[in-house]
Amino acid sequence: MSSSPRPRAIVVGLAVTVVLTALLAWVVLTVSAGVQEHERQDALAPFYAPPTPLPDGRPGDIIRAQPLGVAVDGGRATRILYLSEAGDGTP
Repeated sequence: MSSSPRPRAIVVGLAVTVVLTALLAWVVLTVSAGVQEHERQDALAPFYAPPTPLPDGRPGDIIRAQPLGVAVDGGRATRILYLSEAGDGTP
């Protein structure tokens, strides 16, 4: 009688290995993408910090604008920070 693993056990072992490897890869990629997004948002934060004191103006007046340098189908993208007010009228 031979003590070598049965073909079914080998297939099951390989299947488990493939599933666990795919799961690990998914976790690593998901965490990495989350970290990258967090870093990207942190990099944007200084632009959107309002100056103190706020400049005089009306809601909708632009405080600052910055071209993003990306173009899709000939379009342009610019991020802006503008004056607005809360429901109670405070800037």
